[in-house]
Amino acid sequence: MHRQLSLPLNLRALVMRWMKHWPLIIALITLWTVLGYYTVAIVEHNGLFIYTIDDVYIHLAIAKQLVTVGHWSTNAFQDFAGASSSVLYPPLLAGFFAVFGNHAIIPFVLNTVLATALLITVYVCLNAYRIHPVLMLIALVATLYFGTIPSLVFGGMEHILHMLCTIPLFYFAGKVARSALREEKCSTLFHTYEHRMVILLALLATAARYESLFFIAPICVFFFFTHRRRLAVMTAIASAVPVFAYAAMSLAHGGYALPSTLVLKGTAPNTLEMAIDYLLHNLSLAQFMASLILLILMSLLYMQHREHRIRKDSQVMSAAFLTTLLLHTQFANIDWVFRHRTHLIVLGLFVITVNIRAIHATLQSIRLNARHLAVAGIMTVAIVTTLGPLAVRGNTALTQIVNSSANIYEQHYQIARFLQQYYEGEGVALLDVGTTSYFSNTDVVDLWGLATIEVARAITAEHYTAQTVDTIAKERNAHIAVMYSSTAATVPAHWIPVGSWKIANRVSAARDTVTFYALNAAHAEKLAQNLRNFSSQLPAGVSESGPYLNGTL
Repeated sequence: MHRQLSLPLNLRALVMRWMKHWPLIIALITLWTVLGYYTVAIVEHNGLFIYTIDDVYIHLAIAKQLVTVGHWSTNAFQDFAGASSSVLYPPLLAGFFAVFGNHAIIPFVLNTVLATALLITVYVCLNAYRIHPVLMLIALVATLYFGTIPSLVFGGMEHILHMLCTIPLFYFAGKVARSALREEKCSTLFHTYEHRMVILLALLATAARYESLFFIAPICVFFFFTHRRRLAVMTAIASAVPVFAYAAMSLAHGGYALPSTLVLKGTAPNTLEMAIDYLLHNLSLAQFMASLILLILMSLLYMQHREHRIRKDSQVMSAAFLTTLLLHTQFANIDWVFRHRTHLIVLGLFVITVNIRAIHATLQSIRLNARHLAVAGIMTVAIVTTLGPLAVRGNTALTQIVNSSANIYEQHYQIARFLQQYYEGEGVALLDVGTTSYFSNTDVVDLWGLATIEVARAITAEHYTAQTVDTIAKERNAHIAVMYSSTAATVPAHWIPVGSWKIANRVSAARDTVTFYALNAAHAEKLAQNLRNFSSQLPAGVSESGPYLNGTL
């Protein structure tokens, strides 16, 4: 009889223990449900799983080359390509390839695990501040929805990994800051677990994405001026390790010290007027960022009346976040696409949640007056102003998942299949090289410069012309080119347009139409025949046009 009763009692105790974490459970179930639903929708639409952006296939191509030939490159015909925006992510994928084999689904599975870990991390960090369960649920759902986490999972990139490093980095930095503001002495460099975690996370965060330096810089400055100089120096050194390691590898192969994507897409103001223009431009394109700034500034006003441990943490994290956001507006394009702003949104939501908890602690010890009510009114307006655009952004990201995947399937994936069938081992000049590099064995010349250093140098030197394109393509023995219609200005006049493919409902593809060019007459007839042979294999959503259809070639 005792055994019959013990199991239900133990099970009941286990259930009650887990139910204490009901906000996290609801958030995780929501995440997994959304991912399951859209996975089925993508596979039903395409017939196979395809990511929503081409860039993830650049990481996959580099990982494949790391495993097969040991080169940091996008194809087997080059020794090096600085096309990845992350130092950590391609080797991480390569590690999974080495263990499980070359499977394109690995980034999706990895990001599903990382998204789960991110929600757990946000929950654990916020739980340390005794956040009310209802506020905790709001914060987790906001992270999931406003942070467009499901969209990032289907993008397959390193952005969730990046956030998984930066959130605990801010949390541990806040704990170190608390002891520093109390002027607690630190006898050794690795005095506490928090010190060790700050150093480790600084290294991992920078390796995940270079933008982490914008987070780490203000943290190091704060440590330095609060008598944590050794910790500041070690944190700075740890964050610099991935940067110098990549620079050494790249320069040894004739590349830039930074990844080509940062060189080509980054910004840097030369004057104060330009800096102000960058700030206003970025904030005008991402209005919710201005609201986040206002919200954090207003919340700091509420926390000036009382010393409190949460207040100390929130002040340091708020100052670091505002500095980080300022640096992003000067040196990064936060308006580029959804994923380039997400880490700022998720981190801003985390900081605001901690601020709300600190405000609650502060209000317990003060008497409200007209000034406090005015600030509360302004904060309410800021919250509404922030949540409106973020809600639209989150909804747009969700509703575009299937169409984005369809764009990559109907355009990039079909180009890769075509080239693999008819141009294996040959040179091809094209734009958006990820899918083609991963799924085909062709010598790809990247006309946007991410994977071809000659093109990148021409672009940065501002002499990227049709003649330059022709010269580079010939030097790389390219026979055909696949270009967007918008790049006609850089298409050499003697290249022969043979035909075009057009997709409908463009979302993630750079343009809806790609045109196939033969670089000379000797290859035009062959290209036309190949396009005719491949025509029956194209999905129904792709429309064809051009000389190869009407028999003029």
